Amino acid sequence: MGVGLSGIEAFDRFEQGKRIEWLPERRLRRYLVWHLHRARAEAIVSEDQLWPLSGQRLVVELSMLQC
Repeated sequence: MGVGLSGIEAFDRFEQGKRIEWLPERRLRRYLVWHLHRARAEAIVSEDQLWPLSGQRLVVELSMLQC
């Protein structure tokens, strides 16, 4: 896991313990975007794929979340 993800996860685990039960929507989106960025980066097989990937803005849309 990347350093950024590990950092925000450490704060969430400190606050909530071993199992994270609740996240504000903004934090959930951040986790989702960063994990998608990581998955996209892991799929790169050649250097030519790097620049188009880094130039695209990743947008994540979630429908209404219910507890």
